[in-house]
Amino acid sequence: MFFSLSKIIWALLSPLNLIFLIFVLGMVVSLFSKVQGRSVLMLGFVMFAGFGLFPVGQYMLILLEKHHERPAALPDRVDGILVLGGTFNSSVSEGRGLPAMNEAAERVVDALALAQKHPNALVVFSGGNGKLVNNGRTEADDIALFLERVGFSEDNVIYEDESRNTYENIKLTKELILPQPGETWVLISSSYHLPRAYAVARKQKWGGIIPYPTDYRTSGDVSWIPSEFDFLENFYNLHVALHEYIGIAAYHFTGKITLPLR
Repeated sequence: MFFSLSKIIWALLSPLNLIFLIFVLGMVVSLFSKVQGRSVLMLGFVMFAGFGLFPVGQYMLILLEKHHERPAALPDRVDGILVLGGTFNSSVSEGRGLPAMNEAAERVVDALALAQKHPNALVVFSGGNGKLVNNGRTEADDIALFLERVGFSEDNVIYEDESRNTYENIKLTKELILPQPGETWVLISSSYHLPRAYAVARKQKWGGIIPYPTDYRTSGDVSWIPSEFDFLENFYNLHVALHEYIGIAAYHFTGKITLPLR
């Protein structure tokens, strides 16, 4: 229920979708009251112009990316590396017969780099199919095909292919591998997403796990003076950031994490 409901709510709250619905509402209201209809339309216009011109989403991402710094060095002994899904476009992979990576490809790149430095570490790729209408293909299928194509040995690799979201990534992986007290694990995910993922791990009482951010989306600085009309980038950053903030709030209110984030 949580998974399906989260997908439906996000479809309504996604920035451009929400603004579109506000414009539709304004036109409908105008049929009964021109004054009130114009007010609703003006709200939609202000939101579109404001979020499109100014880097609100970029600033929101910066706040998330500040939560965890990448470790300067890892312990000599690393027992496992957990890589969260979100790196492949499985629909494209299915259609083309090739592993189609997206902008979060650094999750896999950094995981393979760490695996080379720690050859005895178990590498777990966690990712099922996160679509509301499931086409059957999982991210585990994609990463397995990718590793085969690049010639990476699968001797120490485990695939968790049932999870559909961050909470299930952590929970199902923990149930699958049964990490023991004293083990050291590295948790790899996008820098903006890692605060929520790490909070889930803490809530699941997974000790000895080290957050390892990757896939940075910002330089760490933001300028509020528009230098160009980059509406698409500003809205994309807002889309990514708002999705994460809503996810954090939803996970908190459903008991999957505990705020404040650490």
